[in-house]
Amino acid sequence: MFYFLGYKREEICEEGTNKLWWKKAKQHIDNDLYERIQNYTPIGPKEDTFTRYQVINFIEKNIESVEASEIEHYSWYLSKYFKWMTTMIEYRKEDVTKRRAIKAKEREERDHALNEYTERENLKA
Repeated sequence: MFYFLGYKREEICEEGTNKLWWKKAKQHIDNDLYERIQNYTPIGPKEDTFTRYQVINFIEKNIESVEASEIEHYSWYLSKYFKWMTTMIEYRKEDVTKRRAIKAKEREERDHALNEYTERENLKA
């Protein structure tokens, strides 16, 4: 969830590894974390730069083996965060797919219009 919300590896992991260091990570469970959760929107393009470990596919691959029921047995609160994160990943992927389809359609329509324009210009000449 930290990667998903834009935290850097150095802020939450042991130095030089991908291993979560809880002593570092728990310092970020504060109002800033809750503001990031509240302000996160899965819709629209993201203007920020992301590292490889902050992209949706990487995060999704890391949590695919996690069972929601196991998390719920461990902690009800963590299960709610997990459900929020998986839902936002799903919405984000749907939005990206939809925007790609719209761009492809716009490109196709533009090409078609250019071809028609070229044909009209050729008929005039």
